[in-house]
Amino acid sequence: MEKKRKKVVRKRKEERTESKGSIQEKKEKIKRKRELKEFKSIKIPLTGIGLLDIHDLLIKL
Repeated sequence: MEKKRKKVVRKRKEERTESKGSIQEKKEKIKRKRELKEFKSIKIPLTGIGLLDIHDLLIKL
């Protein structure tokens, strides 16, 4: 019985260490998503202004 308990405890410890690693990976993914959102939010207004300028030029022609 004691051997089985030791194995179970060992498995639980391994699962905990794996979950800690996965938590760090999740945090890194969230950071990447935030950076991408910030980059997109900077990029979108520039393209919007460009489209308006092109539209105005076409109207003038």
